[in-house]
Amino acid sequence: MVFLRPMIDASGQADFRVRRAELSDASAIAQVHTRVWQQAYRNLLSARYLDQLDWTNRLNSWQDSLRSSDSGEATFVGLRRQVVVGFASSGPARDSDMGALMAVELYAIYLESAEWGTGSGDKLLAAALESAENVVVALWVFEENTRARHFYEKHGFRPDGTRSVMERDGLRLSKVRYRRVV
Repeated sequence: MVFLRPMIDASGQADFRVRRAELSDASAIAQVHTRVWQQAYRNLLSARYLDQLDWTNRLNSWQDSLRSSDSGEATFVGLRRQVVVGFASSGPARDSDMGALMAVELYAIYLESAEWGTGSGDKLLAAALESAENVVVALWVFEENTRARHFYEKHGFRPDGTRSVMERDGLRLSKVRYRRVV
C-alpha cells in the first residue's frame, strides 16, 4: 500500500490553501483520512487495529460523497505545495433531535500531524462553515480526544450534554456532541 506523503519544509513556511474538493481528490482524501486515524487515535485504539486500516476501503465512500451535488454536503481540501494534507466535510445534521434547529453538522476535519498547531485547521474549519449562517453547528468528537476538543472549544463549540458510544476494535468509545451557533 502506497501513501502520498505531504512535503512540508523545515520552516513550515510553505503555502497552505483551501479549496472545494473535486472528485479527483477522493483518493488523496481517503489516504489522509486513514493516515490521520492511524496518527490521532493511537491512544484510543490498538496498534493492530489501526495498522490494518486500508485507505482503499474508504475510497468508494469518498467518491460517492464527492459525486453527490444535491445532498447539501460540502468537502474542502487543505493543500500544502499542491498536496492534500487535510480535509473538512460538513452538511445537514444527521441527528434527529437537531432537525428542528435547521442545523449543520461538521462531519469530519482531519489534518496530517505535521499540520497540527499551524493554523491550517482554523482555515479548514472556516471553509467548512462558510455557508452556515444563523444556524446551529454540531459535531461529534471522541471524549478522550483532548487535542480535538481543545481545538473545537477554541472556536466556540461547547458540549451540549449529548453522548453516544461507538464500538471499534472490541472497545466502546464514548463520543460527545458539541454545538455552536454560527
